[in-house]
Amino acid sequence: RPVHPSAMDADEMRVQVPEDLKVATAASAVQVSFGKPKFATTKFEHIVLYPHPFPSPQFEGFHTCEIYEPDGVVMLDANTLMAGFNQPQQIFSIGLYEMARIFKIEDPSVSAPIFDEKALVTLEKISGMTRPQISTVVGLTDLDDFAVGAYHFFTFPERFQTALPDLYQLFVNIFQQNPVNKEYPVLHY
Repeated sequence: RPVHPSAMDADEMRVQVPEDLKVATAASAVQVSFGKPKFATTKFEHIVLYPHPFPSPQFEGFHTCEIYEPDGVVMLDANTLMAGFNQPQQIFSIGLYEMARIFKIEDPSVSAPIFDEKALVTLEKISGMTRPQISTVVGLTDLDDFAVGAYHFFTFPERFQTALPDLYQLFVNIFQQNPVNKEYPVLHY
């Protein structure tokens, strides 16, 4: 039975992490922070990769991702992380989702946009993923709209820009990136 990381000793937590998992985790962090001249998380210094969905004291039931701010921990199910990394347009990326949440926490100047019902329905049309489908991937029903929006912004930028141009521009301003511009997505340093 999986145990919350705070209940494990250091030796139990240290295992050799395969390179592809390191890359998938790091790529998600880099993608959201690429537009910042300096971005290093100060609150989240630990990443725990589980081999399967996991329970935790913070949430009932098994889920695939979580951040626990008091301990500075990011927890991810390795299989779901890799699936979303390898096929981001078919499988919701929990890596991007959690790194976007951390980005918002770490930068107090971020004014997260408000998503009305129309915008949420439009996001579903952009990706073909309904909110219940995303909840099933994450394993939680209470989703962070900003992080879901960030996933759509980075994964479906052309569709996002066309369908929700004002919201797209807000994300461009927040992340200082324009992913539609494949050659030079970063606005400036």
